[in-house]
Amino acid sequence: MATPRPYTAYPYEYTELFTKAVSEAVKVELPSVGEAKRLRGQLYAFRTSLAVPNCGAAPNLIATAPLVSFKLTGSTLTVYRPVRSNKIAKVLKDVTDS
Repeated sequence: MATPRPYTAYPYEYTELFTKAVSEAVKVELPSVGEAKRLRGQLYAFRTSLAVPNCGAAPNLIATAPLVSFKLTGSTLTVYRPVRSNKIAKVLKDVTDS
């Protein structure tokens, strides 16, 4: 994993990628496996930077970032929200409703 930097040091595209991945899987095609692994490491570091208090990110991004997962298939990196997160949210909703 890359060393986490302050949230503001990352490109805005990372924020967009995480925001979109919460609702639908996003596939990023890269020229090589090495570049896909580097991007995955940078996205892990980006997610870690959101855990710092007063990082400056939107509250909804901070809350949903831990739900996002990464999957490497060759040189394709898929950023997505696993189904299990939806199941956990449903169970929590059912518990709070009853």
